[in-house]
Amino acid sequence: MIEVTTRYAVAVRRSAPFRQFLADEPGTAARVLFAEPGRVHRRFIRAQVDIFVDVLGPDLANHAAPESLAYLYIRIVEPAIYAELLTGRQPDLDLRGGAAGREIARSGCRRRRSASARPR
Repeated sequence: MIEVTTRYAVAVRRSAPFRQFLADEPGTAARVLFAEPGRVHRRFIRAQVDIFVDVLGPDLANHAAPESLAYLYIRIVEPAIYAELLTGRQPDLDLRGGAAGREIARSGCRRRRSASARPR
């Protein structure tokens, strides 16, 4: 899961037109990326749910709240991907996605194991 996030973040950061858009139109970029009418954030959450299901197992939906987990994960990862837009700093793609992402993944796995270990 972390590898998929890292690949995505690197691809986004390498896109010269995207970087130029962030630099030239920060207000518009923020609205498009983060506001509901832009729907980019919502699609990012749906895509992350699919990644969680692929990586953590299809029964994740039965034992955890995958959309809430994806929302939290994305909120942690976004400052690394869009650092200059949100904080004015250069992105550090390992800063947020690494340790925080692994902890979220472990949390989802622990929930899944503990729920499956309960007597039925």
